[in-house]
Amino acid sequence: MIKELIQKKGYIKRELKIFETKVHCKTTLFGVVSDIVVPFENIPNQKESFVLHRRSMLVILGLLAFLILVCLIYKDDKEFDPNIWMFFLIIFLLAIPVYFYSVENLWRVRIGFNVNIFAFKKIPNINEVDEFFELLFTTRNNYLRQTYFLPVTKNLTYDSQKSNLQWLRKNEAISGVEFEKSIEELNKIFLSENNKIGFN
Repeated sequence: MIKELIQKKGYIKRELKIFETKVHCKTTLFGVVSDIVVPFENIPNQKESFVLHRRSMLVILGLLAFLILVCLIYKDDKEFDPNIWMFFLIIFLLAIPVYFYSVENLWRVRIGFNVNIFAFKKIPNINEVDEFFELLFTTRNNYLRQTYFLPVTKNLTYDSQKSNLQWLRKNEAISGVEFEKSIEELNKIFLSENNKIGFN
């Protein structure tokens, strides 16, 4: 299993590192660095397929198509170069493969609004990427279980323990069976305490 995933594609570099309590993600795009550190508490237990299109490239292609159209409309104008549209057409045709190269086929882990962890699906290869995410989710689950999945006790309030168990279940750190068993144990402890108080 790998704890670090380094991916390079042209002008894009992605570096992901798994630590004991968090994951560090660094993306370099045209020399501009984006750096985030995400604690395991904020990481969901799943990834999803995502295709990232560079909007700037689409804008450039749209502008070139518009210029070609304008040049064709005014090519018979005496003050207009009748062949200028061919220049823009050549640039347009050259930009098309650049656009398709810029499209990224990714795995995405949603962290919050407009905050995501991205990784190329096949760089350096499919197996390494799958292994990395498998380790990420396993490490995350183990951390959440060791930190928050504690034996039920009468020394903490019923509501706080129940909320904690619900949070663990919602984040898929514990199974449905484990959740039900813990809730049952919690109810037994607090119901027996209430019964003792009632009889006294």
